[in-house]
Amino acid sequence: MKTNPTTLEKKLKLKFSDQKIFIKSLTHKSFDSINNNEKIEFLGDRVLGLIIAKKLLELYPKERDCLLYTSDAADE
Repeated sequence: MKTNPTTLEKKLKLKFSDQKIFIKSLTHKSFDSINNNEKIEFLGDRVLGLIIAKKLLELYPKERDCLLYTSDAADE
């Protein structure tokens, strides 16, 4: 299914400077095995992880490191 990116931009009230990246970010690998959002999703996960880690260290500066990583280890 093809959707006009401009329509989505209007609904989101946003303007994306790079339409190719915008479309790629919305493309699942089952739809296009080459031009999909896997790398963008991976990068986004890493960025969120860094932001969350920084916030945890700010909220719990005296907490032992091993307790901060407990929930992360459960995901593996």
